[in-house]
Amino acid sequence: NHTYVFSEKNWHGWDDYLRSVRTEKYKLIYDAYPHLILGATDGYDAPSYESLTKARRNGTITKAQMQVFEHPRPTIELYDIENDPFELINLAESPQTYRNEISELYRVLLTWQEQTNDHDPNTRKMTDIMDRVSGAFYGIHGSNRYIKD
Repeated sequence: NHTYVFSEKNWHGWDDYLRSVRTEKYKLIYDAYPHLILGATDGYDAPSYESLTKARRNGTITKAQMQVFEHPRPTIELYDIENDPFELINLAESPQTYRNEISELYRVLLTWQEQTNDHDPNTRKMTDIMDRVSGAFYGIHGSNRYIKD
């Protein structure tokens, strides 16, 4: 038996749909919009984000730091948080080796989403109000941000 911890990330300056579940050993992340860059929504004015963009321009950014800018991203990520606390090695890239862990955690996550009436990411999307890389604000607010498919 496991104790599970769940998390979600929806939107701030742009639409996100990230869900995760973790145990003491593993963390599984589901990204419904893997084709979009994650960026650093709240960090654009921070010196740390300025340092990251400068390092990216200069070619001195590390692989771990580059995760902020990567896209497309995997739909499913699995991390061994006991041995990889910074979540740098995505075990879901070896699906045969970690099939049981991925299947179990994904099933648990889907059950949690159903129990909490989590919205379907394909039925409620919002337009971005800022650029995902530069942080430039588009000046759009309010409920008119929803995109109807």
